[in-house]
Formats: sequence, structure tokens, C-alpha cells
Amino acid sequence: MSVPRRRVLVQLASLGVLAACTKDEALPLDSSARTGDSGRATGDSGLDSADTGDPIDACDSSVFGDPGECERYPDDGEGPFYRDDIPERDSLNVWEEEGEELVVLIRMLQACVPVEGIKVEIWAASQDGPYDMTSEDANMYGYQTTNAEGIVCFKCVRPPPYRDAGDDEGDWIQAHFHLKIWQGEEVRRVTQIRFADDPYRDGLAPEEVMHEVEFVTDDLGRMTVDIEMG
Repeated sequence: MSVPRRRVLVQLASLGVLAACTKDEALPLDSSARTGDSGRATGDSGLDSADTGDPIDACDSSVFGDPGECERYPDDGEGPFYRDDIPERDSLNVWEEEGEELVVLIRMLQACVPVEGIKVEIWAASQDGPYDMTSEDANMYGYQTTNAEGIVCFKCVRPPPYRDAGDDEGDWIQAHFHLKIWQGEEVRRVTQIRFADDPYRDGLAPEEVMHEVEFVTDDLGRMTVDIEMG
């Protein structure tokens, strides 16, 4: 996967709210750490290439290659802000928040073979910091079911990092997506997706949950993730 051509821009302000962390406990959130300054909300992934003018499908499954030797994707904390009413959708940025546009492609594998019919729930912090636990919008929450290629694709904006509100010396918690993966009625994995280029990496999460962002255009990043259920 390509090395990203730009890094997240982080802006600081002072707002204390609750958000999830990588441990199963809540931290007051300094919600001001923002990611990106593209000034564009997530939209259709069908964009034109600046080089050729040809349409680009950022959710094109051909970006996945041979999974190679598949090792079980590690578990990572669910956190306290899971909703049991997560809606089925592919566009997570319901509030049309400004931020770095991103698509997240996930391929579900069982013994290196793509698996159809896996329900993948995903959620992340909104740009203002709090997880949207209460509104009917369920902003930055959604689920899809894998297709015959074992793939789902979510369109969103890159979530912000955060830290304990009121603690100017506290450590920042790096940006992340939460995942809960279902096969029928069975939960097969609770884990996370994190950014390899995040300046707030703390070394606590497994290296396998760190992923690069490839920019398919100057304004749209793509993260491609294989998850072996084991």
C-alpha cells in the first residue's frame, strides 16, 4: 500500500465531552483535535482522476490483492459507546461535517477465503468530539453486509484524535474506528482500525490494527483492510 502523501492536521481548542477510548472506560474528551482541512464533506466516491480525467471508483474491490498468509486479526477494545441501533448505510458522515474525506474498504476472510454475508458494524467519533450516542442520525455509525467478494466499503471523514479534557499534559488518544463483526447471531470479532500515520500513536494497540491511507485524489483518501476472522 502506498505511503500517504499528507498527514492529518490537528487543531486545538477547549471543549470537554465524553468519547470512547481504547480501553473499556470513558474519558472526558478534549474534542478539539480535528483531522484534515479539506473543507469538503464526504460525498460520492465516483471522482475524476486529475491525471486522466477518467472516473475513479474509490470503492473498487480490485485494490485488494492476494491476502497471502492470513493471521487472525487482533481484538481491540469496544469502548463504552456502542449503539445497538446502528443503521444500515454506506455513508457515515450524516451531519456533513467538514474534514478529510475517506473511504474504508474492509475484506472479511475465513482461512484466507473471502466470506459473504458478514455484518460489519463501524463507528467513530464525530468531528466535534462526542460519539453520537443519542440522536436519531447516529452520525458516524453504520453497518453493511459483505458481498460475494467478502467486501464492504464505507464513505466518511477521518475521525479526530482526543485526550482527557482539562488535562493539558495528558496523552492524546489516536484516531480510530471501532468494529463489531457478526456472522449470523454470533459476534466474531470486536476490534478497531487505526491510522499508521497518526502523530498520537501510543504503542498500546497491536501493530496489526495500524493501516496506511492511500490518496486516490488530493481530496480523497482510501484505507484498505483485510480482517481474518480466524
